[in-house]
Amino acid sequence: MEQFNISTEEMYRYLKPIKPNQGNIFGRDNEVETILSTFYRPNICNVLLLGDAGSGKTTIAAECSRIDKSREYLELDLATLAADVPQNVFAGAVKQIFEYVANREAETVLFMDECHLLSQVSSAAIEAVKPILA
Repeated sequence: MEQFNISTEEMYRYLKPIKPNQGNIFGRDNEVETILSTFYRPNICNVLLLGDAGSGKTTIAAECSRIDKSREYLELDLATLAADVPQNVFAGAVKQIFEYVANREAETVLFMDECHLLSQVSSAAIEAVKPILA
């Protein structure tokens, strides 16, 4: 895996704050409650939302950010990262972003829409984030 350096200023090209929902959402209380309770687990507290396009995954993340004021919620724009970074250093760039988020002072939730891009652009990217997620 080749090295790639993204400056702190450049990080915010790929990491955007998730805007909390302006109103309540309906019919997703169980999902939101399960996600928020998972974040309080002491060790592994990763959540994977699977669903068809338009099923509300981003809305659920935004609802969690509206309710949970103790964490910062960021969305990783994998499409922009994949467009900006050469394929041979994509895995290193993803790993650097994950490490940056993991080492932040504020507890941070990282939301990745279109996470299938990790494997489509670089199978090494999957391997790069496994230790961080473990």
